[in-house]
Amino acid sequence: MIISRKQSDPKWGKTEMGASGVTVAQKGCVITALSDILNWYGADMTPDVLARTLAFTSTGGVYWASITRSTGAKFIWRFYKYDSSVKKEVDDALKHPTKCVLLEFPFAGASHWCWAYGKTFGTYKICDPLRGDFATSTRYGQPKGCAIFDKQ
Repeated sequence: MIISRKQSDPKWGKTEMGASGVTVAQKGCVITALSDILNWYGADMTPDVLARTLAFTSTGGVYWASITRSTGAKFIWRFYKYDSSVKKEVDDALKHPTKCVLLEFPFAGASHWCWAYGKTFGTYKICDPLRGDFATSTRYGQPKGCAIFDKQ
């Protein structure tokens, strides 16, 4: 079952990510979306658990390799652009039964990450950790990057 958690949920929103001093509510969209993916994989780890388990930069960015070491998801690749070749990689991953995609969108002068779990009418279906709901990628516009995972 696909769920969509909210990064500002009182259960974990005030949890600091590693030693960064940054909370899940502030910049925890990656780990909140990842917790939704892990739930779908059958290895439920809530955002507060991931905030204490994964490795983070001093500004709260996740070290991608720490995901493979600490969870039921295998980090495959991080794309720092979104062009036709990356779109093909994303679309191929969405057709695979165990691969998952986090899309990076430009947002408020920074980035916001959502789990893309399918496509509909040429747009991506997303779980949005900022709002804790389901939407399409038209909410944020063209992605600027992505990360692809597989079940371990």
